[in-house]
Amino acid sequence: MSASERRPRKAPPESPTKKTDSTVVPASDWTASVTPGTEEAPASTKASFIEYVLSHAEVGLASGGEPYGVDSMEPRIALPITGRTGLVARMAVKHMAEYLRLVPERERREATEYLSMMAAMQEPTAVAVRSAWSADEGRVVLDPAGPDCRLLEVGPEGWGWGPTSASSGVLFRRPSTSGHLQVSSEPIEQGDAFKLFQDMVPLGGADEASVILAVLLTVWLTGAAQPILLFTGPPGSGKTTTARFLAQLVDPATRARGGPLPASIGDWKATASTSRLLFFDNTGHVSTKDSDLLCRVATGGELTTRKLYTDDEAHITEVRAPVWLTSVEPGLFRTDLATRVVPIRLAALSAGTRVPESELLRRQNQAAPALTRFLLDLLVQVLRLYPEKSALPVRHRLTDFAIVLGAVDQILATRGASALQQASHELTEEVLESDPVAAAILTHIDELVGTRTPTRLHRMLTDLTEGSGPRRQSSWPTTPGVLSRRLGEIAQALREVHGIEIEFSRSGKGRDREITIRRVP
Repeated sequence: MSASERRPRKAPPESPTKKTDSTVVPASDWTASVTPGTEEAPASTKASFIEYVLSHAEVGLASGGEPYGVDSMEPRIALPITGRTGLVARMAVKHMAEYLRLVPERERREATEYLSMMAAMQEPTAVAVRSAWSADEGRVVLDPAGPDCRLLEVGPEGWGWGPTSASSGVLFRRPSTSGHLQVSSEPIEQGDAFKLFQDMVPLGGADEASVILAVLLTVWLTGAAQPILLFTGPPGSGKTTTARFLAQLVDPATRARGGPLPASIGDWKATASTSRLLFFDNTGHVSTKDSDLLCRVATGGELTTRKLYTDDEAHITEVRAPVWLTSVEPGLFRTDLATRVVPIRLAALSAGTRVPESELLRRQNQAAPALTRFLLDLLVQVLRLYPEKSALPVRHRLTDFAIVLGAVDQILATRGASALQQASHELTEEVLESDPVAAAILTHIDELVGTRTPTRLHRMLTDLTEGSGPRRQSSWPTTPGVLSRRLGEIAQALREVHGIEIEFSRSGKGRDREITIRRVP
């Protein structure tokens, strides 16, 4: 007899059971008694949570590259996939309420990753933040970010509370920092509202106030090239406080705005996804890279990063957003950036005009709903005049903003366009004075008038400025090619401010490049 035959066979193990007061429950039914997070849930339970999400929501990819989800059981608002208020978190809460089971963290992570990958495979979809403007239809749809998800519709015939986001045809996204845009229910006379606006904002007068009003209205015109609003002035002039208050009238936030310029394209895209309006405080020297990115974001341009969940695919996003800055020294900007800037200079506040910060915030919060209503009333009139104004020739490079400003001037009987032209002229002059090439041309214009090759002109400028201030700056052009590019950047500003024309041409059989400098009337 073999050893195996001599050895007694063990009885098969009994199926584990759970004893209760009145019955015995199989182990397969123990799920409800397992402490959440301490045991790995069965695969069937994991699948049920993902299936629950897929049956109650849809996912997509916003044109900015961010994955989003829409809860089919709620008003149609694009939600982030992740986060405490994101789609997965909301689905987990509803799943628990329906099945009386807390979804473990591991399952939520797996669902988040799966949904994010699904979203990355979708074609990008236009998702609006705060506002959506249809120039063809002449209407603006605003998302006040209220709990009822009702929208505001503005057109030439008036404004009012429209349908919910589910029936408007516009998909809105609400960043976690979006604040509630509160509108007063009480009508306010236009003259009284304009006076209240000037009382709350320390500006130079009605003309400068109309420029600010045009900037605020343009914030709601998505798709339009946006002016870069620049607050300058000495320390203590209220630049940051004024900018934050004005931002609350058109795009309120739950946090205090202001911070440094983003350091990379990825940071720009992430910042642009947090709100409709971008505000950067205490801006010092703006590098060439920062200047190019500011121009691209404000007037519309492509930002390229790696596509989500890929190593060799690029995700190209067109970003166009209002950008506001505060600075003490605007002369440190580059000329191409200065042509997109709307400068507002604030005077230092005297001791008699200062109030405690708590009292100032109370006054601002009290006035904000009435001023937002004033902006809505003003936007109705601007949209009514828009077709007429757009048919006229526009000199400003930011066409839509110039049209809005012209309409505001007509409505309020102000001269904001003239005030803007004067302020822009002064800003450009400051920028030119801080530019070493422009400073050298202005100083030696009499010797420089004429036509020369880039090499000869570079040598001549170098000799004329030997040992002077411009040559000591690190930004002095070291080659004729760099000089030609810099001259192209400042040519328009030199002509508009100082009547100096720079012309680029080619001559001779070899088609040699030439640069002509002349005075113009």
